[in-house]
Amino acid sequence: MLGKLLKYELKASARTFFPLYLALIVVSIIAGLSGKTTSILAQGISGFVMGGLFVSLVVLTIMVIIQRFSKNLLEDEGYLMFTLPVSSKTLILSKCLSSCIFGVLSFTVAMFVMFILMISVGGIEVFKYMPEVFSEIFKWLFNFQNALDLLTIIITGILGFASFIVLVYFVLSLGQLPRFNRHRKLVAFVAFIVILVLLSILQSFLGQFIPALSGSMDTYYTSVYYGHLYNNPGMLAVLIWTLAQVLAFFFGTSYILDNKLNLE
Repeated sequence: MLGKLLKYELKASARTFFPLYLALIVVSIIAGLSGKTTSILAQGISGFVMGGLFVSLVVLTIMVIIQRFSKNLLEDEGYLMFTLPVSSKTLILSKCLSSCIFGVLSFTVAMFVMFILMISVGGIEVFKYMPEVFSEIFKWLFNFQNALDLLTIIITGILGFASFIVLVYFVLSLGQLPRFNRHRKLVAFVAFIVILVLLSILQSFLGQFIPALSGSMDTYYTSVYYGHLYNNPGMLAVLIWTLAQVLAFFFGTSYILDNKLNLE
């Protein structure tokens, strides 16, 4: 059932994201071509549009995360969704996985657009250096320890994004509690800020015992000492800290939906 729910979520989100991805790529090509012109106005307009589309990509990603969860589970559609023979955890997981997938896609498209712009600036000469660049990348990746470092960075990034997603789900669910009927969105926003502040305080406190969580120079020295991220105790502490947030907000959201659900 998780597969069917995930397929539905991906299709629904694709209708919003794919047109934006296409617009970014097309505008990046136009911006690259306008960069070849001597018209300052054309360069300025294309640069402004590109910046606007990048901002739109970030904002839209957040808005879709909020909309897909709120509209499907906390509003009228929730009456239908909660009649499905699945647990609230499965519903939350399908939405979280879909958001993570499109988060990765958005990042990939952004990197591709930057590559197009780089080619537009460097011209055809850029392609002369591509074989050498890819050769160095593959050499670096063929080192097993470097590959593990890259995997560690990817897992950390995805976990960090997932923690943001489930935090949004959690505060939206808090806003649905019966006592907050009149100010649901305001409560959700305030709860988001308060939780971020509390997490920062808690992280600073834990940083006294685990330097990696405090962002101190000890983290840098630890990284240098161990040489690689995958066997760095500091990175492991960050992963555990992030995973703990994901689990706390995930199960907290599930508890509210199971026991305190108050649909609009």
